[in-house]
Amino acid sequence: MPSSVTIVVVNWNAGQLLDSCLRSIARSASSVLYTLSTVVVVDNASGDQSLDSLKRWSAQLPMLIIRNTQNLGFAAACNQGARAAPADYILFLNPDVFLGENALERAVQVFEDPANPRVGICGVRMRAPAGESSTSCARFPDFRMLFQEMVGLGRLHGRRSKVRVMSDEELAVSGVVDQVIGAFFMVRRCVFEHVRGFDEGFFLYFEEVDFALRAKQAGYMSYYVADAQATHLGGGSSRQVPGLRLYYSLKSRIRFARKHFTFPSFLALLLATITIEPCTRLAFAIKTRSASGIKQVVEGYSRLLLYWARRVSAWLF
Repeated sequence: MPSSVTIVVVNWNAGQLLDSCLRSIARSASSVLYTLSTVVVVDNASGDQSLDSLKRWSAQLPMLIIRNTQNLGFAAACNQGARAAPADYILFLNPDVFLGENALERAVQVFEDPANPRVGICGVRMRAPAGESSTSCARFPDFRMLFQEMVGLGRLHGRRSKVRVMSDEELAVSGVVDQVIGAFFMVRRCVFEHVRGFDEGFFLYFEEVDFALRAKQAGYMSYYVADAQATHLGGGSSRQVPGLRLYYSLKSRIRFARKHFTFPSFLALLLATITIEPCTRLAFAIKTRSASGIKQVVEGYSRLLLYWARRVSAWLF
């Protein structure tokens, strides 16, 4: 009997991207190796028309739609979807990702290979819409990596730092990696249950990094497949609210450091995030004459400082 796969897509105002994502699933999800048991769309209180096309796809795909009345965050919605539809494997797929023809099958093959009993997470090569490489895998961040990103060392050379993100040369062949990107994040059901799903304290960002690290600590590996691919637009929903996106990214990074760094490293990262990084981000935005960049930094850090001011106030009083 073939293995079963559940695909969980978390939607928040993804517009036509969700329709394109489901079209790619319908086109590629056919194999004797597995059965597509359910496509779960978890909607986090979208205000657009992105769910309008779901009725059409319900005739072609085994659909389950969960409509939340408020935005619960990405990690919580992923957990909702995974627990609503049991299967041997769960693919967490962003609505701005379009599957290649063999992406699902190759990921299942990795899990089914008797040589890979400790592979708990699998990802594929990610491409941008024009065909160029997109982020597929990364190393687990430590204080040094994050600090380099915070002070903008990569920007001094006119590009973002690639210390954490794995290069095209490193991704030329399949193999074990620290973590695969959360846009295509396939997990064994037993591993998901073992690590108790995603940490819902991460509203958005770093949830898959934390999951992969906890899985590794539990004895499971992440595996990258070089000969299968998916197209990733990137920031399909969150790009609509850049200031809020920055806030959640910073907040989640701090949470990750609090969970996995030593206390001195966590404290240093927190202080640098509040004092050094906004200056480097503003300097870069001013240098590039980006009014939207300046607005994003001001909004993101205003929200972060207000959040931490409330936490400190609650702790003191």
